[in-house]
Amino acid sequence: MKKVLIIDDHVDTVDFIADVLEDKYEIFKAYDGSQGLEQVAENRPDLILLDLIMHVVDGFQFMEALQKKGESIPVIVVTGAPKHKLERLADYKVNDVVYKPFSEDVFLKKIDLVLKMATGER
Repeated sequence: MKKVLIIDDHVDTVDFIADVLEDKYEIFKAYDGSQGLEQVAENRPDLILLDLIMHVVDGFQFMEALQKKGESIPVIVVTGAPKHKLERLADYKVNDVVYKPFSEDVFLKKIDLVLKMATGER
C-alpha cells in the first residue's frame, strides 16, 4: 500500500483528506512543516499532500528543507492560498496544485496520476 503524508495545520482538513484516502493508502499526518519533516524521515512517504500557509514551518519552508536534504518525493500542494502567493512555487518541484475546496473525484485522480508518474506506471 502506498504511503501518503498529509501536512496541514487545520486538523479538520487533515482528517477530511485522511477519510477520503484511508481505504486506498496508508496515511500519515502532520500539522506543520516541522512535523512533516519528521514524518518524512520516519515513514518515507510515496506522496506528500502539502498546505502552504501554516504556522511554525510553512509549506515553502518545508519544500526548501526537503530539497536541501535531496529528497525527491512527489508533492501535491493542497491550498486555499490566493494565486499571487503561488508564484513562489516555481522555485520548487511541485507535481500538482489542488485548490480548496476540491472535488473528491478530481483529487483522487490527481493523486493516482502523480503516484503512477513517480513510479513509471502507465
